[in-house]
Amino acid sequence: MFGRRFPLFRLFGFQVRADAGWLLIASLVAWSLAVGAFPALAPGLAAWVYWVMGIGGALGLFASILLHEASHAAVARRYGLETRFITLWIFGGIAETVSEPPSAPVELRVAIAGPLCSFAIAGVAFVLGVSLDLLGVPLAVTALLVYLAWMNFILAVFNLLPGFPLDGGRVLRALLWQAQGDLYTATRRATRVGQAIGLLLLAAGVFTAIRGNLLGGLWWILIGSFLRRAADSSMQQMEIQLVLEGVPVHRIMDRAPLVVSPATTLDRFVQDYAYAKGRMRYPVATAEELLGYVDVADVREIPREQWGERSVASVVHPPAASAVIDPDANGAEALRRMIASDVTSLLVASDQRLEGVISLDDLVRVLGVKSALEGNTRLAALRASQLRR
Repeated sequence: MFGRRFPLFRLFGFQVRADAGWLLIASLVAWSLAVGAFPALAPGLAAWVYWVMGIGGALGLFASILLHEASHAAVARRYGLETRFITLWIFGGIAETVSEPPSAPVELRVAIAGPLCSFAIAGVAFVLGVSLDLLGVPLAVTALLVYLAWMNFILAVFNLLPGFPLDGGRVLRALLWQAQGDLYTATRRATRVGQAIGLLLLAAGVFTAIRGNLLGGLWWILIGSFLRRAADSSMQQMEIQLVLEGVPVHRIMDRAPLVVSPATTLDRFVQDYAYAKGRMRYPVATAEELLGYVDVADVREIPREQWGERSVASVVHPPAASAVIDPDANGAEALRRMIASDVTSLLVASDQRLEGVISLDDLVRVLGVKSALEGNTRLAALRASQLRR
């Protein structure tokens, strides 16, 4: 769904990052406001004032989008749903949660939080703009507030369109899920509505362009295309999750992974494992106990003259709970853990004994076998792109 992303800052404990195209869009928004929207809304001001208003309007718009997504993330966190990132992208933003909501009521509350926040910002900005205008505050300030009120109102209304994965589509999915008791079916139906809305936006864009408004038509075409692709991608992710939920970890894990003894010296580890096997991380365990893992990058921090004297035990990382999974857990849970921890493999342990290792490649292989057995070419085509994106 996204291109290259880069981190910006943290907000309320959430990592905020931006898609590479976001800076371009932010610049275009500031330019269009400075040369078009604000001169029409507040005529007679100096050119430099319009540019200040344009930059302020662009920053205010994206701050509003950020608060919209932070509202989703905050409510999700309240109900135990981990949010990895809030990402600003070419058409707005998205709060990326690790897993699906546990129930329809939770889905509804998370979905509606964003539009409610946008409506609240619109109301506050409008009242503040009108009040300041009555007090004689310069037109540049009040026009900027009115613009932000109007854009937040549009943001809330647009997101409430009943097409998944828009907020309105998530509300629709929650209602269908509550009525039917089946998340998969609810997602499929809400996704179809999202695809239909995307198609309507595409048609509206083509019609607008034919009528002579090429830039406006192109904008609607891009939004419609993105919505269709986002809806399809969301359904694909649901299909992947459904497949992996039926596969226990112990059936697909590597039962004989490369394991390093804690007594191994660092020089033997470098020669026999790091160089010979080419991996960056290895589990460390005895026959009775999982001790953790050793990372090649940690060995680099040790002076080379000490490699022959120091053992792997001196640099072992105790395993975090998020990096260890039970062999009876399912593949979907393993995928969620990998995404949450931003890793490509997990240690599989029972009663503190290492049973094996499960990797992202193992999950991809399961999807490949599933697609081959069932003739699901759609699943075969998307398995690697969805898991490795």
